[in-house]
Order: sequence, then structure tokens, then C-alpha cells
Amino acid sequence: MQDGKTPNQGRHIPPRPEVLIVVGPGGVVEVYTSRHIPITVAQKLQGLPDTADAELYAEEYLERSLPQWAKEIYLPGNMQTTKTIRLRTPSQDMERRVNLALVRKAAHLHEEDGKDVQANAKDDTQGTG
Repeated sequence: MQDGKTPNQGRHIPPRPEVLIVVGPGGVVEVYTSRHIPITVAQKLQGLPDTADAELYAEEYLERSLPQWAKEIYLPGNMQTTKTIRLRTPSQDMERRVNLALVRKAAHLHEEDGKDVQANAKDDTQGTG
């Protein structure tokens, strides 16, 4: 800027609201926030043919179903994050946790092995005599 100020300097920027979105079994969406903020949960049409025309129709249908304030922010540049939800059974989650534990243990053993190799190499370079 010409006056030496940054674009937000001198302006009060309100804190961003914290929002937690939880997807439960069967696709139930729960939205949690500690403040009263407007929230809309929308779903794109499913089961349409995999064509550009069908995608365009689904987007237009979704936009028509949104309240005005949501239409104004439903822009690619405003997307904050995406997440693909993979529903897991308790046994699948347990298997995932066991596999993660095994990977962590293997990594730890690999680190310990590396330390032993370094210590042995140091002993070998010092010699015996």
C-alpha cells in the first residue's frame, strides 16, 4: 500500500468461529460450534450420470436450494477443506490401530538399530590399541 500500512492494519477483524463437523453412521451430519452462527448443510445430488451436463445440473440444483448468504460464499476460493469419509466398523478401526502400532514399533526399532550401528562404528574407529 502507498501509505505503508498493510491491508488489514487498523481494521478490527473478528475472530473466526470454530466449527466441528462430525459424520456419524448412516451419513448423519452433526455440526458443533460454541457461537450462534448461521449454518446450512447441503448435499449434492447423487446417482446422476458421469457427464459434464449432469455435474452442471447438480451444481445448479444445489445453488437453487441454498439460502442467499450461502450462495454468496459457495465459491471455489472460499472452500476451507475437504475430507473423504470412509465409514469403518469397530473391527476395521481396531485393525487400523493395530497396524499403526506395528508401524510405530518398527520405526522405533529401526531408530534403535541405527543408534547401535553408529555406536559399533564408533567403537571400531577407536580401535583396540
